[in-house]
Amino acid sequence: MAPSIKKKSSSSVLGSDDIERHDASTLEDSSEASVGAQIEREKDHEIKYRSCSWQKLGITAALLFSEYICLAILSFPWSFSILGLVPGIIVTLTVAATVLYTSLILWRYCLKHPDIRDVCDIGKKLFGGSELAYNVTAVFFILNNTFIQALHVLVGARLLNTLTNSSQCTVVFAVRTFSAVTMGIAVLLAIIFAGIQDHPFGYIAGDEPIVTVISLPGTTYVAGMSAFLNISYTFIGQITLPSFIAEMENPLDFPKALWAVTIAEMVVFSLCGALVYHWVGNQYMTSPGFGSLQEPYKKIAFSFAIPTIIFLGSLYSTVSARFVFFRLFKNSHHRHSNTVVGWSAWAGILAATWVVAFIIAEVIPFFSDMLSLMSSLFDGWFGFIFWAMAYLELNPGKKRWENTSKTIQTIINYFFILLGLYFLVAGTYVSIQSIIDSYHAQAVGVLASTSERPRVCGTEFTPVLQKRMNAGREIGKLNYDQRMDGSTTVQIYLHIISANETVEGGNIPDDKIATQIDVLNASFKPSGFSFVSKTLRTVNETWYFNATQLSKYETEMKAALRQGGKDALNVYIVGLTNEDILGWSTVPLELDFSVQNDGVIVHNSCFIGGSSTIFNEGKTLVHEVGHVRLLHFFRTPRLDYSKSETQWFGLYHPFDGGCAPGDYDYVADTPVEDWPKGLGGARLDVTLAPIFLDSILFVCVSLALCFAILMDLE
Repeated sequence: MAPSIKKKSSSSVLGSDDIERHDASTLEDSSEASVGAQIEREKDHEIKYRSCSWQKLGITAALLFSEYICLAILSFPWSFSILGLVPGIIVTLTVAATVLYTSLILWRYCLKHPDIRDVCDIGKKLFGGSELAYNVTAVFFILNNTFIQALHVLVGARLLNTLTNSSQCTVVFAVRTFSAVTMGIAVLLAIIFAGIQDHPFGYIAGDEPIVTVISLPGTTYVAGMSAFLNISYTFIGQITLPSFIAEMENPLDFPKALWAVTIAEMVVFSLCGALVYHWVGNQYMTSPGFGSLQEPYKKIAFSFAIPTIIFLGSLYSTVSARFVFFRLFKNSHHRHSNTVVGWSAWAGILAATWVVAFIIAEVIPFFSDMLSLMSSLFDGWFGFIFWAMAYLELNPGKKRWENTSKTIQTIINYFFILLGLYFLVAGTYVSIQSIIDSYHAQAVGVLASTSERPRVCGTEFTPVLQKRMNAGREIGKLNYDQRMDGSTTVQIYLHIISANETVEGGNIPDDKIATQIDVLNASFKPSGFSFVSKTLRTVNETWYFNATQLSKYETEMKAALRQGGKDALNVYIVGLTNEDILGWSTVPLELDFSVQNDGVIVHNSCFIGGSSTIFNEGKTLVHEVGHVRLLHFFRTPRLDYSKSETQWFGLYHPFDGGCAPGDYDYVADTPVEDWPKGLGGARLDVTLAPIFLDSILFVCVSLALCFAILMDLE
């Protein structure tokens, strides 16, 4: 039975007394009469719009669940890592209560105006029937929905990259009513896996996850505001509620679904944020939280997000298309009949929204930044200002101040208007600044790839390397003197693997090889190293395309081609189909790691003069050689490496180590940075000098290696 507004207590925290009993009864009667008339008019139409109900699970209730139980939940751990655990939970519960309150104001406003079909109608009524207000609201309405589609294009691309290790992206147009359930499973798995995995992705031995009750000292306004906007975005979804209410057979049933969703939100969002943050910590946090999971946990959890990624993007495209379609065919039979013109227009509108969404996703390929921008641009209006104005209209003049409850609510709603303006102005500034910072932190090829993650070094790090780092810390504290006489020469065997003998097939000319070796020598010269090379060419299409990391083809290729002894450096240039990886250097899985597998692999496009901009200046090979192992280079006396066939230069990625006193590997890596380039969210403040171990941007002008601890000390 539908709930009666007039029976609600005047002390309700939701302020149900802001509509008097007489007015509430009038709203019910007028709403039921209007809805009944609309249903009667649609009775003989092929396409009916007033068809949703509370009882039809999978329609209104499912729409609400799918709107809120979404991938943005996995941004909560990141937000908690910025705000701190306690402030994060407080913000979550406060925003949830605020959105529930304003959503019920919206619902009551729709009861008063049962002819409302969407938020644009509300905008028109709130501003005195202004057509300009209607059109401006319409623009923001469609942009909001298109940005949400763009977010799901972005996440869909990341999903495909995670599951298939490819850079292709696909948009599938399908609607599944079980998406909220599968997304709930995905979130649950993310929480469980974060708890049962030994360490979060990117873990460094001895550097345990750090969890703070309040925000860390030095947390910037931009970071804090971005975290708040991420939380707010996930809750604020009132923009589509008028459309849902407009299609319900009995709009009085709407609060049932709203309450169910809000309770689920408060529990799930808080638990997800707190638990994942507890297990992952500040330095290993990513957004969304799937990135903090190890393989294969990441793929398993991410897989359950597929229905929601598809469904929620499709939901918002449908809402936008419905609005435009109604505007185009306002009084036309195409609106209610299955006609070629009608369905063609519908398909065309949907396609147009996805094209725009794709462009937005390419321009802003950062998950948390896009959430923040969407929240600042749209949530101020559609989360606060509109519904505060609706409250003031429902309670005109002296009614706003007639008792203590209404006085408090009136003050709160005036505050909501100011808060909405703050969202719009300060929030937009913060979001744009954060996007700029993200672009500075990552080399992103706009309109080049839908992957948020740039091309990276594929070198993996193991407990053995972590032990060496720990030993390095101790040795560094003893201030061992560097013994570099500048006479170390390394023999390189450069294997050019190609599909055929043409340049297009991967065969690299001698002049480019000579230039590449010159770059390598110039880079390592300040450290006393030089390289002499011998070029070996092999035509093998299978190896060229398929010698991926740790594959049987990599092992087969190295077994057949490797030259020299333990002190020789073998470099293999291949043209893998996966262009996300620049290259990699092998590391010892155990101390007696076979010399046969030792060496460096670099993608053909990243060799000097290759097809990859930014990465084709010769620095990719410099980067990988920085990781590679060579027996004659150094020996760490605190660890027994006598059984190991090989040793290595042993340089780490920028935020795998640094020169901060008492920390990391005492190897200077990059200039001072607030954010790492490859670990997706860890924050370290270290004083660093430039070298080419920044796996994202190869823009350093010099190579200042500091080998004070990694030398032959005997």
